Amino acid sequence: MATSELRVGPLVRGPRPADRGSRWCALTGSGVEAAQEVMRSDEDAAAGYREWLAAAERAGQRVLREPHGTYVLWRRDDVLAAVRDGEVFASRQGEVMPGNPPFGPYREILLELFNPGSSLEMLKPVRGVIEECVGAIATKLDRCDGARVADIVWRAAFVMVCGLPSDIALETVGAELVGKIRQAPPGGPDVISRLAAEPLTNEEIFGLMGSVARGLRFASFPMKVGLAVLARRPMLQQQLRENPRWQSSFIEELLRLEGGAKTVSRITTRSVTIGGTTIPAGSPVELCVGLIHRDESDDLSGHDMKLDGAHRHWSFGGGPYRCPASHLARDLLGAFFEVWLAEVPFFWFDWKGGDVPKAWHPRPYDPSSGAIFDDWIPNCVPLRW
Repeated sequence: MATSELRVGPLVRGPRPADRGSRWCALTGSGVEAAQEVMRSDEDAAAGYREWLAAAERAGQRVLREPHGTYVLWRRDDVLAAVRDGEVFASRQGEVMPGNPPFGPYREILLELFNPGSSLEMLKPVRGVIEECVGAIATKLDRCDGARVADIVWRAAFVMVCGLPSDIALETVGAELVGKIRQAPPGGPDVISRLAAEPLTNEEIFGLMGSVARGLRFASFPMKVGLAVLARRPMLQQQLRENPRWQSSFIEELLRLEGGAKTVSRITTRSVTIGGTTIPAGSPVELCVGLIHRDESDDLSGHDMKLDGAHRHWSFGGGPYRCPASHLARDLLGAFFEVWLAEVPFFWFDWKGGDVPKAWHPRPYDPSSGAIFDDWIPNCVPLRW
């Protein structure tokens, strides 16, 4: 499938030979200072997390409240207790289904659809698109926007995993189209083919496809952040090229430190009191796993990226509502970074190509402010090689 068929707009700008040379070329004065600020931003991010957590501990408020009414848990014990308690803190995934029914039966369908073997089979054609896309970038260009590449990859994955026509515009996908495809499904391992004969309505299958889309879009975030991490850390980039077996550890640490879920969404089934604050039944709650990933409570929760030893994170949630498509997301990330590091030569930031992302950290602690994790996903990751 040609990448242009996904209708996502221009992927890259053409090469500008006059710009070739040092990765610091054309930077003077304030430009050099800005570049240095980006390159040392990982240390600033670690300090930002430490300062937020220390301020929150001093304030002693275990439950925060966002202006629009969502409750927020941030302490490790509270977050993990809520993640594991599926009776009080229920999944919100049913909101993508018609009528917002209990999601349990649909989750079982997704678990079967995306078991480890099926996920690998579904992603075989997607890997071909990744190889075509990244190979063309590496051989024909000397720069690109990594965020645009990630967007093309997740959209291509959605089209192929769900069994949609390759030239489809994603905004036109709906229950009516699902019904038409069910009459003559592609017959592969894709979602529509495997559910075509099941006693599900077109609206229900379309709702399940919405869950798939959310999961694959989620996988694009660590792609974007990961490319920025590798541009900031040339030694890490070299290590992963020389030791491909470490790439899976890189992905797990990426999901923990920077590119994974920052919060897990739940809704209360009854009122519950935490630290003196009563959260009413039916209230949306955000569980800040992104904070406990870096709270330095043990060796697995620090700020440094560890490529050896054990890894642990809750970017796919946990307990009874753990993400049913985690295998698919991991396999997609593995394919993307394996191909990218094999095809694209040593790369760095294109300092003249757009807003270069720093390592992210929360804004200073304020219990009355909005979401803790606003704007953590980079809109642009300008790269060159």
